[in-house]
Amino acid sequence: MSLTEDPIGMIKAAYQAKRRIEEVIDQIDVEASAGGGMVTVRMNGHMRIVSISIAPEATEDVEVLEDLVRAACNEACRRAQAEGQERVKGATANLAFPGQSPF
Repeated sequence: MSLTEDPIGMIKAAYQAKRRIEEVIDQIDVEASAGGGMVTVRMNGHMRIVSISIAPEATEDVEVLEDLVRAACNEACRRAQAEGQERVKGATANLAFPGQSPF
């Protein structure tokens, strides 16, 4: 049976894949630092900043602080995206749609 012959099975498989992807993304938590750890950003798999830590000495120069925050946020974003892609790829590797082998 092909995918077009079992549309309900295909919808169920797609829903399961979506749920699995959401579960994987929910578990992502990355951290990135800039300025030798003067600014640290934690980000979740939904690309939302969870926390920002700033060392007191980083506040002495606002322009430098802005650059460090931007760098840490960009790196956290890059890491969250990479982690998400890798985890989703692994989580969905063995999913099978009706009429297809999971391998």
